[in-house]
Amino acid sequence: ITFGSFNNLAKINDRVIDVWCRILKKVPESKLFVKNPSLTDPDTRERYLEKFKQSGIEKERVNLIGHTPTRNEHLLLYRNIDIALDTFPYNGTTTTCEALWMGVPVIALCGKYHAARVGASLLTAVDRCEWVAYSEDEYVNKAVELAEDSILLESNRMEQRNRMKASSLLDSKGFVTSLENEYQRIWEDAHK
Repeated sequence: ITFGSFNNLAKINDRVIDVWCRILKKVPESKLFVKNPSLTDPDTRERYLEKFKQSGIEKERVNLIGHTPTRNEHLLLYRNIDIALDTFPYNGTTTTCEALWMGVPVIALCGKYHAARVGASLLTAVDRCEWVAYSEDEYVNKAVELAEDSILLESNRMEQRNRMKASSLLDSKGFVTSLENEYQRIWEDAHK
């Protein structure tokens, strides 16, 4: 199993690394794939490898990738990931949508503020509430349980894009209709 994250490196704090290492320790022979343009810099890569080592994960289990020249190359790298791990307390947005679009499930930790609830919001919109955790322990358990379900991982890879297309997340017409209705209601309330 390969876990992964393409989130902004600034979101990958020591607490996130600690929790990710707990997951890696519970899933034997699993690896972590992290991609971010900042990791093109050798010193930055070494600094992050050292952080994982301090949390008990040897560098052979962590693959840090930097910049890719094209968007297509970037998206194709999702083939190397079985399960995406969202960052916290600042969740991913674009990276969560990319992972889902490429058929990769995302485990997200729901927090108290907007930036910490984006993952939960996106997963709810694509009817994947089962991947939302409300504590670090639950986040770890959900990632481990999903890693143990190879049948679900395979079927998800095949059907997630169609599921996403059919979801409220990509229902732009429905969104605009709801927004227009709300504007109409507000206008009517203002003119009573």
